Amino acid sequence: MGLLFGSLMIKALPRLPQIGDAVARFPNLGLSPAVAGLGFGIALLIGLLAGFVPALAAYRSKITDNLRTV
Repeated sequence: MGLLFGSLMIKALPRLPQIGDAVARFPNLGLSPAVAGLGFGIALLIGLLAGFVPALAAYRSKITDNLRTV
């Protein structure tokens, strides 16, 4: 979804009057597959860590202690 939005914005930015002049100076503005893959990999890693770390903490704690804090 982010890749699609990024591609659409790259195509839409030159058409905006305020931004079009500034973007027109960069004729080769684009998103290469290597950059897209790197961004996807970093986003995937951050997403996995953001889900794994709290899950691991919940797994190691006692259920009764967690229920008392709710």
